Amino acid sequence: MAAAGLSPLGLLPALFRLVPADYLAHKEINLHEGRLVAHSFPERPKLHARLDRFMATLRSHPLFDLWHGGGTAPVKISDVATVRQLQKTPVYQEFYRFTRMRHQICFFAGEGAGTRTGVTFNRWSHDFTERDRSVLAFIAPHVAQVREFARKTAQATRSLEGLGEGFRAMNRAVLAVEADGRIRWQSGLAREWLAELYPGCTGPATQLPVCVQQALDRAVRTVLPRGISSSEFSLSSPMGYRLVAHWGRAGDGSCTLTLLRERTLLNAALAARHDLTGREAEILHWISEAKTNLEITGILGICHRTTEKHIEHLFAKLGVQSRVEAQRLAWELRRAG
Repeated sequence: MAAAGLSPLGLLPALFRLVPADYLAHKEINLHEGRLVAHSFPERPKLHARLDRFMATLRSHPLFDLWHGGGTAPVKISDVATVRQLQKTPVYQEFYRFTRMRHQICFFAGEGAGTRTGVTFNRWSHDFTERDRSVLAFIAPHVAQVREFARKTAQATRSLEGLGEGFRAMNRAVLAVEADGRIRWQSGLAREWLAELYPGCTGPATQLPVCVQQALDRAVRTVLPRGISSSEFSLSSPMGYRLVAHWGRAGDGSCTLTLLRERTLLNAALAARHDLTGREAEILHWISEAKTNLEITGILGICHRTTEKHIEHLFAKLGVQSRVEAQRLAWELRRAG
């Protein structure tokens, strides 16, 4: 019915081994909206085209009261109808006779928002036994728990994806990693940056690049003895960027990383936005690094008066009045795009 023949929980193959059947089906049905999502194992692709007939005739199913909102214990069709009675129903004529199903037992794995979720075991030759019913009665609550866990996990993942998009809008990336560097979750921007900036030290997609993990380990070892559970560290890249990472550590040793990507230099294109000369762009870069006029003079090998004149022209072009404003604008330029 569905590609790959697996339920959303990935449980149908395991259930298939517990209770022998010709095929299993996992169905999520919303009667109010007339909506059906179905998966089968082994896969039966030819039935997919007839699912609309199943929904149209479902009310004639001998176990319809259960789909409508009855109990949760495993129930067989033979509990309420004979094979002859089943074969006279529209749901059999329009759907089940194409599946070679004459015996069925089902249990329900949960409901919510008007949707009932059930798992059906189907056979042609012989009915299900009380032993089969007992097995399903035992595992049904566990299947329901797994399904609820999967639903909450999917919900949490959607929330994290939304959070990741929010950070993307602020040009920030975020990851949740285990103590050994295994990535529990990462935003799309984090995945892009790590692959782009550290292609040479990237291992499995589920693991932090080695160089990032080593920098994180050093940062953690430096502050933890002082009772501090968060700090920042910077990591250079051969791609002309560096990552500034703020990390916070949880009680289980896992960390959350918020990444900011910066250019290590202001390139010509960025300088041209504000009509800066190459020398002015260099000076703005060192201002963004919190260097003093005296330090900039030494770094560039020019006289102090020349440095001051460059800064005077720089401030005029940027339309800023102070070093703090120039520094903030430089950070924005370095972190853009």
